[in-house]
Amino acid sequence: MRIQSDFELSLPSMEKGRATGHILEIIEGNVPLPAKLPFLLGSIRYGMEANGIIFDIPWSARYRIEGSSRIVVEPIPNVGVEWIDLYITNFLLTIVLSRRGIVTLHGSAISRDGRGIIFLGKKGAGKSTIAAKMALSGYEMLCDDAIPVSPDGMIFPGIPYPKLLSDAFNQLIGQPSNESRLFDGVGKYRVELPSSRVAVPLYIIFILEAAPQESHAQLTFEPLTGVEKFQAVLSNSISFEGVVEPETLFQNISKWLPQKTCYCVLRPSDIDSLQELMDTVWNLEKQVAFF
Repeated sequence: MRIQSDFELSLPSMEKGRATGHILEIIEGNVPLPAKLPFLLGSIRYGMEANGIIFDIPWSARYRIEGSSRIVVEPIPNVGVEWIDLYITNFLLTIVLSRRGIVTLHGSAISRDGRGIIFLGKKGAGKSTIAAKMALSGYEMLCDDAIPVSPDGMIFPGIPYPKLLSDAFNQLIGQPSNESRLFDGVGKYRVELPSSRVAVPLYIIFILEAAPQESHAQLTFEPLTGVEKFQAVLSNSISFEGVVEPETLFQNISKWLPQKTCYCVLRPSDIDSLQELMDTVWNLEKQVAFF
């Protein structure tokens, strides 16, 4: 997919792989507010209308998605372009891609030697941290937060900048400097690491779970199969009530997930376990690639 945008976006262009010649236009224009937007996501209101899907984000803009080929944006006065970029890349493109059978997962993705690895899990599970650790050790970042996976199991490159809490940043990068971008205005720092713009086949998925600090748990890897695997991946997919039907999402995931290797990883909460986690991921990746 090629994007023509009136706004500067943080998306990379894809150099090779399974890109199509389809053009998505992102233009500035008038987006009237419907009388009713029935769905809520925090303070964000959205809903369907005859001309498309409307998202009303009071601190950013009003957006209208028209099919899979156009997004119209009406910014609020004096809004920074970074807020337009944030909601286009993390929200609206998910809907556009879903109409082409592409599933967007919430996690981090890396690649090496033409093989893709995905880390999924709840907030605080360590997805971005382990991806950053491996990107500093010979891998390349593909995506952070939103991971597009095509119907034939290819990971498309997205926004490749992991966002780290201060303790992870201090251990992996060093003291936050003036050049480090404070992503959320509170405590996460966006990091630029070696990255790739090449689509790669998905080889292995790791579902991360952080053990409670008081449990003194050991690092464990358990293979997931069948229903457990589907439930784990579905629970980490990005979709919107009333826009993407659950049946459609399940069908799209079913096109590639049965053939993929998946592990549930229980990891100690201390950051010192990162090296052991990375070594085990590396060994499992080699085993999957060999077979």
